[in-house]
Amino acid sequence: MRHVPAAFLAAATAIPLVSFFHIHMDFSEEISEDSKQLPSSAPLRLRHLIFEYSGPAVRSICDFLLHPRNPAYTQQIERLAIRIDSQSASYDERILTACAQTLRHLIINPGDLITIPQLPFVREVEIKVFVGDSRRLPSFFPSNFSQIASSLPLVEVITLVFVVEPLYPEVEWADQGPLPILGPSFMNRVQLLHLRRVRCKLLERNGFGSMSALLDRFVAAMESKMPGLLGTGNSGVHLGCPIVMSTVF
Repeated sequence: MRHVPAAFLAAATAIPLVSFFHIHMDFSEEISEDSKQLPSSAPLRLRHLIFEYSGPAVRSICDFLLHPRNPAYTQQIERLAIRIDSQSASYDERILTACAQTLRHLIINPGDLITIPQLPFVREVEIKVFVGDSRRLPSFFPSNFSQIASSLPLVEVITLVFVVEPLYPEVEWADQGPLPILGPSFMNRVQLLHLRRVRCKLLERNGFGSMSALLDRFVAAMESKMPGLLGTGNSGVHLGCPIVMSTVF
């Protein structure tokens, strides 16, 4: 949607779940101070906020939601889904900071190196990773994973969603070593102390590849990247390969 008035966004906060995708605010005239205030006729019920787009559209919406007169807009959000990239990184960080005291579930799609604030009450985090047809993790992903782990002290469940392109024949996944913290010394960790489950989901776009070959290589790759979780069933931490995971196609 284009040329969306501020009043439309204000009304949206009366709905528990709101997803913004390609929403562009109207910049033809200045937003009046009155329109930036919380409308008394609309009860604030926003609990789940989704940003599926980045760039100028996100910046304009963030300017509205984070306006000094609107602190309540983001202070009751319990679930946030957000795409972070270099174009809107500072806005993404501001949104996360504003939600920090109420946020419990974070869904994050990082397109670059990210910085997120301390989120002390998040219990579940889902991280989307684009692997593509190279079957190689982005070079920045290990750093992102470490940063997320250090910012979420109470996280209990981590879900990694690997997005791949179909290949025929299927190839081996690149061996880039174990993920930070989830390596062989996992049980001696000083972070992720509350972690009880890691889920790995596989999302193949278009779905025309060899499913059995893809799954075989996926399982081997996940075991290689998270060796510290193997055999930790007694500790309550499980490697979420297809044995115990939800696989998405």
